[in-house]
Amino acid sequence: MQPERLCILGVFDEQYAQLAESSTNDNWCTYAHEYGYVVKGVKILWPELPTSWYKISHLRETLKSGRYDWVCYFDTDLLFTNFETPLESFFDDKSFLVASDDVDELGEMIGAQLCFRHCQDSIDFLDLVWEQREKYLDHPWEQPVINEIAKLDQFKNKIRRWSGCLFHSFFPSNDVGRVTAYPSSTLMTWFPGCFTSHFTAAPLGTRRTQMYGLNEWLKKQQTEIAEGD
Repeated sequence: MQPERLCILGVFDEQYAQLAESSTNDNWCTYAHEYGYVVKGVKILWPELPTSWYKISHLRETLKSGRYDWVCYFDTDLLFTNFETPLESFFDDKSFLVASDDVDELGEMIGAQLCFRHCQDSIDFLDLVWEQREKYLDHPWEQPVINEIAKLDQFKNKIRRWSGCLFHSFFPSNDVGRVTAYPSSTLMTWFPGCFTSHFTAAPLGTRRTQMYGLNEWLKKQQTEIAEGD
């Protein structure tokens, strides 16, 4: 069996189900029609493990299946906002991992978008991250471990890290808590043309409303483009 080009993977728990099953699903299906597309609900196998760690489990499983050349994980509170840009345009021949840098944490990658090439480096990287999970049970994210493993000599020069907001951006927010916690996030604020928009830090109900509004606007833009052709 020849592997398919790439897979877009999302993982969600019960808390995020309404996002994943509404705007996210509609938007991702539109963008990913030429790709493999998998959105998986989390089956809680390790109750003590923060839900974000399940992305590592599903990435390992999907990569090891050998079905895809690339497996790309995206948070389910994120929309694709540039349908004209193919995902593979962010890849290169030298990298096994493609991600986006966080301007608030210099040199740190954002865990919301992670694209892995099907190769031994990816398997080794994810296996090493997964082995560290029990050391971080009190931390809500796997991102610190990803960044620690990325500093190892065997990996650090094989990672494509996009800066700015063309690959990953945050939906505009005037939430005082987010701006206080992530003061530089305003440097990564979404605008038309960005590849994705991430609806983070706001209450889930607010995110759902914002995502619906932007997704409807995107659909209107696509309809106008199609009619113009």
